[in-house]
Amino acid sequence: MTLLERIEEAGVVAAIRADSSESLIEVAKALEAGGAQFIEVTMNTPNALKVIEALATRMGDRIGVGVGTVLDPETCRAAILAGAEYIVCVDPISLGVL
Repeated sequence: MTLLERIEEAGVVAAIRADSSESLIEVAKALEAGGAQFIEVTMNTPNALKVIEALATRMGDRIGVGVGTVLDPETCRAAILAGAEYIVCVDPISLGVL
């Protein structure tokens, strides 16, 4: 099953944004406990790349970790290298991902 098919089957992606990165790990754990299969960290969260890396390392075998609010190719690449499985952006063509 492809990633897109898995997301469609899950029916929801929990997008999380916070003023501090520390709270996001706990929020992600609670979302997983509540049945979330996909979690999207927005890039306007402080230390978003470190949060993505931590989630991918700690929970990536159980949930899909993605990134949103991606505005440029550099951020897209950095998020993928941090462990993001999927990218949410306004214009994927300008990022060179399509």
